[in-house]
This record gives sequence, C-alpha cells and structure tokens, in this order.
Amino acid sequence: MRFDRSKAASQPFQLTSTVRRFRDDEQGTTAVEFGLIALPFTAVLVGMMMVCVYYFKTLEVENAVYQSARDLRVGNLQQGLGAYNGLSGDALKSAFKQSMCNRMSNPADCFANMRVMVQSRSDFSSVTEPNCKDGAGNIISNATANANFSAGGASSVVVVTGCYNWDFGGPMPFLNVGATTSGAYLIQASYAARTEPYN
Repeated sequence: MRFDRSKAASQPFQLTSTVRRFRDDEQGTTAVEFGLIALPFTAVLVGMMMVCVYYFKTLEVENAVYQSARDLRVGNLQQGLGAYNGLSGDALKSAFKQSMCNRMSNPADCFANMRVMVQSRSDFSSVTEPNCKDGAGNIISNATANANFSAGGASSVVVVTGCYNWDFGGPMPFLNVGATTSGAYLIQASYAARTEPYN
C-alpha cells in the first residue's frame, strides 16, 4: 500500500478551509441569539405575572376582611341580626367566615383555606399582634382560629384578621417560595376599629 504524500498534504488545507467557511457562515445567528435569551426572558415575564396575580389576591383578601368587618363594627354579629339571626358558637363564626369568603373570587377555596381571628379589647394599645402560623410554620387550624374569636360588645376595639393559605400553582420541586413550610403563600390582612355604641 503506497502512502500518497500529496493527499496527506492537502488535508490540513481542506480542514482549515472547512473551519473558515463554518466561521464565516452567519446563517442562523438570530435563532442562536434568541435561544440564549429566551429562557431568561420567559422567566422574567412569568415572574412579573406571578407578582401581579399575588398583589391582586392580596388586595382581594384585604377588601374581603374590610367589608366583612363592618358586621362587627355596627354590631350585626354581636346582636344576631341579618345573616347571623339565631346563630351562636361555631355556627356564628362559620357564618362570619362565609360572609368574608363570599367577597372572594373563589368562595369554596377561600372557605377551605381561610382562617379568621377576631380579638376584642378595651383600647387600641392592648391589641396583640395576630399570628397566622403554628409552631411548625404552617397556617393555624380552624379550631385554633375559632378559639381566638372574640367579637366583644358595644364601643369595644375589635381586630379582624384573615389568614389565607394560597396555593398558587401548587408545590414546586426544589423551590419553596411561599411563607409556609408547605410552600404556599400566606396572605394576612387585618382591620381594627371601635364598634359603634349600638346598645
């Protein structure tokens, strides 16, 4: 078998020529550039949409707490008027929670994931900060919330707190973005007012 020197000598030239042609070929550069920025751009876009939805849900919870607190402020709940007629104990607390959730876009989800606490005091300085989480870092149970429900009477200071456990998009693997150990967002809204002298 003869070794062809001329063929061997031409191979580096051919290789260099191929590399040069590949280097000078600019077809598809736009696709490559778009591929490089597509993932960060999509992540920023989805992140902005998540922030917008989160603020919308926060405003929705705040509005529901504010609107339903009027029943306490004017004494409808304490006197058993309107929707609270003939109710007492846990049924009364459940009716107040339902009135709050009726002001949300998804009342059924709200009723399952909302915790409502009401504290009554003689003045604003004695109000304690409500805590929506238990010792394990999750939202408190309905039983705990009901135990912290005291509507008070006329001319007393009441603080209504709504704790909403919001599973936005469900749990994500390796990413705990919520305020609870389960990864859910904890949205808390409070409203404080002195009740009217309805007696």
